[in-house]
Amino acid sequence: MDFFEVVKKRYSEKKGFVRVDIPLKNIEKIVDAGRIAPSALNFQTTEFIIVTERNLIDKISDVIEKEYLKDASALILLVSDFNKEYVSEDLKVKYYVHDAAAAMENILLAITAMGYAGCWIDARLRMKDNSDRISQLLGIPDDRKIFGLIPIGKPKEYGVQREKKPFEERVFYNKYGKRKTDII
Repeated sequence: MDFFEVVKKRYSEKKGFVRVDIPLKNIEKIVDAGRIAPSALNFQTTEFIIVTERNLIDKISDVIEKEYLKDASALILLVSDFNKEYVSEDLKVKYYVHDAAAAMENILLAITAMGYAGCWIDARLRMKDNSDRISQLLGIPDDRKIFGLIPIGKPKEYGVQREKKPFEERVFYNKYGKRKTDII
């Protein structure tokens, strides 16, 4: 699939999956796309957990309170050190958000390119003590936090990307508010 076709076909699967086994090598290939994503100053702050054990998928689904996770073939969790400051020149900057977001997008695009579907789950991790409960289930150290979770699988029915605002509404030239028609 052409790269731009993949970008346009990527959508967030929330209707559910058909329970099928995805070869581990395919899941690893998808996660590797996240591993090689750009990373601020190449600090590579994001780590990954692949969950394929059905009992763990069920338990995580119960914590997140989303039934559609139960039929996912696997879950991919992105884990970061939220507290560590990585020093860039004289600045102390927490790069985990940048690194994890780049890794997340690469993974979502790889999922689409390989004919599967997935969804970026974040807010449900922040609710109650969900992230802590999942961290305990998976043995994630106290100095690490779950940045995001992606269920992966074959969708019951392929979806489409939600409508985006028009290019002309979101893109400016040379200066904020300056439209293409202003430079021609």
